[in-house]
Amino acid sequence: MKTILYVDDNPEKMQELKKHFSDFKIIFFSNPLEASFEASFHDYDILFLDIMMPFLDGFGVYDKITSLKNYRKQPTFFISDTNDEELMLKALQLGAEDLLTSDMPWSVKRQRVLNKLNSLPETHREWDGIKFNFLDSIIRKEGEVIELTRKEMLLMKNVYEKKMILKEELEANVWGAETSMAKNNLATHLSNLNKKINPLGIKVKSRRGIVTLNQL
Repeated sequence: MKTILYVDDNPEKMQELKKHFSDFKIIFFSNPLEASFEASFHDYDILFLDIMMPFLDGFGVYDKITSLKNYRKQPTFFISDTNDEELMLKALQLGAEDLLTSDMPWSVKRQRVLNKLNSLPETHREWDGIKFNFLDSIIRKEGEVIELTRKEMLLMKNVYEKKMILKEELEANVWGAETSMAKNNLATHLSNLNKKINPLGIKVKSRRGIVTLNQL
């Protein structure tokens, strides 16, 4: 299930969003200052920001959230009650995907969000509440962030995608022609990888020439 982080000082808008994005998890903040800090403790896939808010407008919230450690260039949609051309231009200049206005049908808003999600490269996957960021070699679960080496993440990616993979195939995918190095290093890399991912409730096992991803 994808997660939307939504910041808007009007809770009624959140209820509308929940109706039309019922298949999404929604993390809602009505206080933009609180959201700018608390966003660092949440993992999310899409960012929705109302522009006109007291204390700190949506652009200010965006500036603070994008400087947080857990920000990974999630698609951002600004929300506005007007079709002001300057606001739309500023939103796009900041890197937002779109400016969603109140006069836009919800079906159109939803489709624009889905189109963006479907166009994203397969660098992020999710399995049993665990989110894999293969691009940045990061694994997340419930706010906990684990950084892997590139080799560890490549091992993780291969095992994750297959769930069960032959040891020889895994070695070839990760080390290529360096098969002699692979035979000496696979066990060590898997041991180091498991030390990092075991606290998340998962483990990579190698037995009888087969490597699998398992829950603890």
